[in-house]
Amino acid sequence: MAENNAAADQGPGAAALEAAPAPDAAALPLPPSGGPVAAPGPEISALGHIDIINRTTISGWTWDPADPDATLQVEIYENDALLARVESGQFRADLARAGIGTGYYGFAVHGVGNVISPGPTCISVVLAHGRKHLRGSPLLLDAAEVGFSPQLRRRLDLMVGPIIEGAGGADDLEELYDFLQTRLKDVVAARTALAAQPGDDVAVPIGGKAAFAPIWSAEARRFLGEVADKYPVLEIPADAAPRVSIIIPCHNNFELTYRCVESILVSAPDTPFEIVLVDDGSLDETMLAGLLFVGAVRVVRNASALGFLRAANAGAAAAAGELLLFLNNDTELRKGALDELVRSFEELPDIGVAGSKLINTDGTLQESGGIIQSLGNGLNWGFGGNPADPKYCYLRDVDYVSGASLMIPRALFEAVHGFDETYVPAYYEDTDLCFKVREAGRRVVVQPLSEVVHHGGATSGTSVTAAGAPKRYQAVNQRKFLRKWNRVLAERHNAAAFLELDAERTVTRRAVFIDVTVPTPDRDAGSTVAWSHMRLLRQLGYKVSFIPADNMANIPPYTADLHRGGVLLRPAHQQRGGRVPADACDPAAADLFSPHQQRGALPAARPQVLPLRTPGVFRRRPAFPAAAAPGRGGGPAGSQDPGGGAGTRRAGSGAAGRLRHRAFRPRGGHPA
Repeated sequence: MAENNAAADQGPGAAALEAAPAPDAAALPLPPSGGPVAAPGPEISALGHIDIINRTTISGWTWDPADPDATLQVEIYENDALLARVESGQFRADLARAGIGTGYYGFAVHGVGNVISPGPTCISVVLAHGRKHLRGSPLLLDAAEVGFSPQLRRRLDLMVGPIIEGAGGADDLEELYDFLQTRLKDVVAARTALAAQPGDDVAVPIGGKAAFAPIWSAEARRFLGEVADKYPVLEIPADAAPRVSIIIPCHNNFELTYRCVESILVSAPDTPFEIVLVDDGSLDETMLAGLLFVGAVRVVRNASALGFLRAANAGAAAAAGELLLFLNNDTELRKGALDELVRSFEELPDIGVAGSKLINTDGTLQESGGIIQSLGNGLNWGFGGNPADPKYCYLRDVDYVSGASLMIPRALFEAVHGFDETYVPAYYEDTDLCFKVREAGRRVVVQPLSEVVHHGGATSGTSVTAAGAPKRYQAVNQRKFLRKWNRVLAERHNAAAFLELDAERTVTRRAVFIDVTVPTPDRDAGSTVAWSHMRLLRQLGYKVSFIPADNMANIPPYTADLHRGGVLLRPAHQQRGGRVPADACDPAAADLFSPHQQRGALPAARPQVLPLRTPGVFRRRPAFPAAAAPGRGGGPAGSQDPGGGAGTRRAGSGAAGRLRHRAFRPRGGHPA
C-alpha cells in the first residue's frame, strides 16, 4: 500500500501529541462535495508539510509566517469529496526547536479508514483558505488491505512486548500464552473452514513452496513467504496403514525439526510410516508445522511445554502404527536407518526395544548402546571412537538404548505403561523403559546398521548443574532410577576399567568361527552351511566371532548380514600380516571353536579341543570345574578356566581341521 510516513523528528513533544485528543474523521461534518479547487480570496504565505497519509492517520503541520499567531484550517479530500476540516493548533516540539513560531501548528486526524473507500483512491490535504496543497499532497492510496495489517501488528507488539519484557518467570506469561494459543487454534480452525469453501485461494504446495491465501495482509504474507522460502513444504508420502509411527517431540528449534523430517524423506524408507509431531508449546516457526509438513504427518499441540516425556507419551497415544519410533528432533536419519530397526523385529521376534547407533556431527561415535553401572550412572559405549570399529557394528544386547532413536512395538509400550512420569520432565525415562521391557522377558538391543546423526546438546544443552538448565534433571532422575532398580544394579561394576565386561553383560558363552572369507550364501552351498551354523549358535545364546582367514575384505552385503545377525566380524584392518592376532578374537577364550577351512590362521597357542558330532566344530575340554568369570560364563560343558591357564592350552604344531571344501564335511573317528 502506498503511503507517506515522513520521518519527522518530533522530539519530546511527540508523546504529548500522541496523548492529545485528535479529531475523529467519522465525527466531523462532511460539507457538500466541492473538491480541492482554488477558492477566491487573498493569497496567504502559509508553509506546511504532510507527515503521514494512510488509511489510519493523516497528520502534518501548517504555519503562516506573516501571521504566526493565526490558527489555520486544513481540509482533507478523497478525490473531489471533502472528508474533514481540522484546525492546525496542536503543539509540535520539533517545530518549536526549529524556530517555527510557537510550535502550535500541528494537526492529526485518526480513524479515516472508516470513511475512505476501500478501493484505490486519491487523498488531498489543502489549506481551507485558497485550497493550496500542502507538501506531500495529493497521494494515491492502493486498495485497502484487510486482515493482519501492519498497524494491527504494531499495536499488538505494543501490547504484548511490555508483558514479555516485564515477566519474571514462566508463570507471569502463562495467562498470555494460554490466550494466544487459544486464538491461534481459532485462526487455524477458521482458515481450515474457509479453505474448504470452493473457489478460495488456499495454502497449497507449489513448486516446493507454500502459496498463502490473499486475504492475509501484506505483512503476514511477507512473513509466511520468508518462512516458505527458507523451509520449502515437505510432503510425507501417505499410506492407508502405516506400520511405523515416528514420534518427534519438539519445543522450538524448528530448524532442527525441519532437518530431522527432511532426513527421514531423504533416507527413503521402504517401510510405510507416518510422522506424529508433538509441538510442546513452541513459539517459533514450529507453530506453522501444519503448513510446512503435509501428507502423512499429524501435529499434536500441547498448550504449554510439558517436557520430552509427556510429549512422547502424547505422541504415542495419537499414533496409528504397530511400531513406535521415538526420535529426537535434533537427529538426522541415514539411509536405511528406519528399515534396519524394523527388520530387527521381523528377524528376531524376542526383541522388545531396538535402538540406533548414534553418530556425532563430527563423524565420531556417540554411542552404540548404553551401559548402566551400579550407581545408576549411564555410559555411552564407544563414545568418541570410530563408528566403523567392528565391536560397535554388530547387533547385541545392551543395558539401554537412547530415546534419541528408540523403536518399540506399540502394544508392548502400552503394556508397560509407556514412559514413567516419575521422571518428568525428561531424562532416564528411556533407560527405565528398557529395564521394564527386559523385566517383561523381552530383549533390548542396539542395531548399529541403523545409523542416526545426533546433535547432542542442541536442544537441552550440556550442563547438568546450571540453574534452569533442563539437563539438571539428569542428576535428579538418576537418584529416582537408582531407588527403583537398586535390586538389579547392586551386583554391577562401577568403574571404567570394567567397560568391556559391562558391554557384554549378557554374554555367557562364546564361539569363534574361522573361514576363508565372509560367507556368501547366495553363491555357494558351503557358505549357506557356515552361515546356518553361526545363526544356530546365536540362537543357542553364544556370542559368535567370525574371522576371515584369507579374504579379509568388507564384502557388501554379506558383511552387513553378519553384523545384522549379531556376529562380530574382524575384518582386514583388524588383522596383522594376513594372520589372526591372538588379541583379536582369542580362541582360548571361546567355549566353541570352528576352524572351518582356515589356512594357517590359528594362533600358535589355542585351546585344547574335543571334536563334537558337528563336523569341524570343537568344544574346549575344561581342565577343572570353575565358576564362570564375569562376562565369560560357563559354556556347554558347564565349566571354564577363568584364568585361561596352562591347563587349558597346548602348543599347536599346525593348522587344525583343514577342509578342502567350504562346506562342513564329516570327519572320521569322532568319539561319541
